[in-house]
Amino acid sequence: MAESAKPSIGILASLRRIASTLAGVAQNRLELFLVEFEEERNHLLRVFIQALVALFLFGLSFLAINVAIVVWLWETHRQVALLGMAALYGLLGVLVARRLALTMQSWESFPATLDQLKKDRECLRPPE
Repeated sequence: MAESAKPSIGILASLRRIASTLAGVAQNRLELFLVEFEEERNHLLRVFIQALVALFLFGLSFLAINVAIVVWLWETHRQVALLGMAALYGLLGVLVARRLALTMQSWESFPATLDQLKKDRECLRPPE
């Protein structure tokens, strides 16, 4: 009887070690994910604030240019000036929207976490 109890204790100890190792790996991956999440959040916040400031300043600049052009051409070609500026800004808006779409398509979040999980999966895969 005593001999049959020893193997089960050994198996339980092995299972505990495996569970402990898996928990450590999971904790490590979660910590990596949280670090990357924090970096992504800070990066997005910086980009968002810079984009808002740039948008505001460009808006003021375009407004001043528009007013100057319309005042300059008020007597002769006010409709042409207004339509030309509207067409120009519409074209620029389309170009920026396309650029934004390309940026969003190539955006990759949490690359280090995903790479590490792929490596973990490869290490756990049985040899062929």
